[in-house]
Amino acid sequence: LQQLQNSAATNLSILTHQPTFPTPESKTTTAQIVLELHNAQLTLHNDSNIWPIPMNQTGTSINNMLYSNSKASVIKGKLNTHHIYFIKQLTNHSHTQFLTWQESHHNTQRIPRGRQPKWYNTLLNDITAAENIHKQLVQPNPFTAQPLNNQHIAWVYNPRLQIFGKFSRGKNQTITFRHWKQSPNNPHRLTKCMGCGLSPSNQQYCYLKDPVQNLIHIQ
Repeated sequence: LQQLQNSAATNLSILTHQPTFPTPESKTTTAQIVLELHNAQLTLHNDSNIWPIPMNQTGTSINNMLYSNSKASVIKGKLNTHHIYFIKQLTNHSHTQFLTWQESHHNTQRIPRGRQPKWYNTLLNDITAAENIHKQLVQPNPFTAQPLNNQHIAWVYNPRLQIFGKFSRGKNQTITFRHWKQSPNNPHRLTKCMGCGLSPSNQQYCYLKDPVQNLIHIQ
């Protein structure tokens, strides 16, 4: 049962909320029993022992957009492959725009390949048409500013100081990174900082140190 819960990839129990299972899990006997329980409007609760264990993460499950889709199990399999579990993974910082297939890598931590697939377009259209879904999304989008939980990340950002850097080394929860600045000629381009007020005056190249908790990682 826990394996089915994991394949549903949701923060809601499959015994209390209707799940969407990917293929081939959706064809198993246990999955069919769970789905039949929900079709009969039956749920199973055990508050003293929560099992199976859902994902420990807040957000509106992407499964909400799949219930009425005839290819729900196929799409769910693709979503799991690309680590897409929540609607907020498909939107920008303020939930005012959807991310394109190529832009989704930061929120999924997975580099997408090829053209934007049809199932992705269908999903975005379904979210746009859905009522009340947008009111459930947390502001600002937490997926666009994830804490640095792995010291070996290529790029980091300090939101308080609004500075970018490329990871150099980490020790004792402190990150040393090469400072990069926005180009004065092109704000969408980063260039190496050759020295600024944030770095020691005798330092030829600009390397900065910051505690891990002050940084977020970017791709």
